[in-house]
Parts: sequence; structure tokens; C-alpha cells
Amino acid sequence: MESFFKSIALALATFLLPVRPLLLVIGFAILVDTIFGIIASKKCNEPILSNKLARVSTKSVIYMTLTLLTYGIDIVLLNALLMNYLKIHLLFTKLVGVGIVIVEVFSIDEKIRKMNDNKGIWYYFTLILSKGKAFTGALKDVKKDVDELKK
Repeated sequence: MESFFKSIALALATFLLPVRPLLLVIGFAILVDTIFGIIASKKCNEPILSNKLARVSTKSVIYMTLTLLTYGIDIVLLNALLMNYLKIHLLFTKLVGVGIVIVEVFSIDEKIRKMNDNKGIWYYFTLILSKGKAFTGALKDVKKDVDELKK
């Protein structure tokens, strides 16, 4: 009887293996959102309530269940149809996963805006790009100076 349950568990694990990376990305997005939520609460002097933290587990269960249901539908029904036209394996599952991650990114952006006077992810992204451009320009100047010294 024990080997029967091991066989079932192994078959289930094998079936779910292709969707595991997507589940990990979704879990990571939820974790980052939770971390930013805690940081925002601390910075804004708001209490961290257990019912808000309980929503994390509810959200995780809902997102993972939705992804697994989509994966099941994709495997059984849609994948064969979509592969004839688009040649993208598990397209429906991937689209749902990307949608979930986008929702989490918007949630993270809200928390960053709450902490930083309405300056969100895009503000910091452009700031990093401008610093990177300035650094690259400085490196080019140093390289030009070194090349002139070699002459």
C-alpha cells in the first residue's frame, strides 16, 4: 500500500513539474509584495495586523489553485488546440501566470508609492537608468584618458 501512495505522489509530481517554475515566480512575487507591505506599514507607522498577513496565505492559495487549474485545463484541452496555431507550449497557463505577476507588481508599486511621496517603480527605474548612463559616460571618459596616457 505504501508503494501505491509513493507511485501516486511521484505521478503527481511529474505531472506538475512543467508548471513548477511559474509557481515559484508567483510565490516570489507574493513574497516581495508582502515584504514591501511590511516595510510600508513600518515606515508609515501603521500597525501590522494579523488579518492583513492572513490575506497573504489566502492570496497564495487562490493564485496557486488558479494556476494549477489553468494548467490542468491547458494540458487536457487547450494545449493541443493552441499548439496547432501558435506553437507555444502551455500558452494559457503562462498568460494567467503573467497576469498574476502583473497584479503583484502593481501592488508592490502601490506600496512603494505609499512610502515615497507617490514615487513608484517607474521613478526608481528611470533614476537607475540615468545613473547607469552617467556611470557609463564616466567610464568612457576614463578609458579615453587612459588611452591618451598610453600614447
